[in-house]
Amino acid sequence: MYDDIVTDTANEERIGVSAISLAFEKLGWSLRERTHSDFGIDADVEQKINGCRTNSHIALQIKSGKSYTRIKKNGKISFEFDDNHFYYWLSSDRPVLLMMYDKDSDKIFWEQIRLPLLKFNKSKTKHIIEIPATNELSASSLEEFNNIIDTYIPHYEYNITEEDTKFECAEIYLHQYSTGIEGLVNSLAKFREDIKTLFQNPNADRLKIYLELFSKSVKDHTEEDYKNLKKAWFYLAYMVFVIPEEVRADYSNVIDEYAENLLLQKATWLFNIENFKKLYHTNIPHKVQYAAKRLVSILEQYVSLIDISVDDFLMCKIQNENIINGKTTNEKP
Repeated sequence: MYDDIVTDTANEERIGVSAISLAFEKLGWSLRERTHSDFGIDADVEQKINGCRTNSHIALQIKSGKSYTRIKKNGKISFEFDDNHFYYWLSSDRPVLLMMYDKDSDKIFWEQIRLPLLKFNKSKTKHIIEIPATNELSASSLEEFNNIIDTYIPHYEYNITEEDTKFECAEIYLHQYSTGIEGLVNSLAKFREDIKTLFQNPNADRLKIYLELFSKSVKDHTEEDYKNLKKAWFYLAYMVFVIPEEVRADYSNVIDEYAENLLLQKATWLFNIENFKKLYHTNIPHKVQYAAKRLVSILEQYVSLIDISVDDFLMCKIQNENIINGKTTNEKP
């Protein structure tokens, strides 16, 4: 007699939140729904290790209903969102998971909202993330959630005032970035030196520790390096409006140099990512595979932030060319 009952959007959302809350309780983690309507976040789930609360959380954006959980031919569920959600989710103080509940199959699909997984739709008006249909919430997901918590790096938008805006400021921040890169490269060299002996006398516990130490180094550098790049971009973007006409060509050359250096950094780390992925091999102890996946996740985030920085710098060059061609709106960043 209930076959013809139609649920509205609010019903669907409540069903989804309830189903996901129950699923996490069964897995031993605690879900707390946000009591007031919150833009882009429906609930938070607290990590537990050996039954003990850690006060580490993951934010959840929950969607329910056939319109959201339709699986495409490529075996993935596609979800589109706008710029407001993009910056809101990626600047969160905790990682954000997109969770889809399919009432018919009683399955919960999930994926983390993170830069390496995001792309634009064809019209470049919205961001897209795809959830593999194999990403079902289960007991094995908890290890991946632990990894997500350990490797999360917020994508902060740095707000800088125009006071004391000088070209020298950009140079200082870029110098700090270069120093950071040097430190990161040194960390990589030390990591390689430390693990040399492990190839003659394999020791999974030691290799795991070395991977974790290097992961922490990369994570720290990612946050600091991106901050310096963002600040440098702000000053360069502001200076494009005040530099004399006779140095505009030199300005574009400087921007090209910065972008080229960043692209070289990107290529280097992409090469290293592929090497670290070799540790995913089934013959490698699970604890080492797990540590390697955490490292790769952090490095992928680092590369994504480099991509954003390259785009930032190239925007400066485009603005400079627009000014030369009389097409600018004179809107400062």
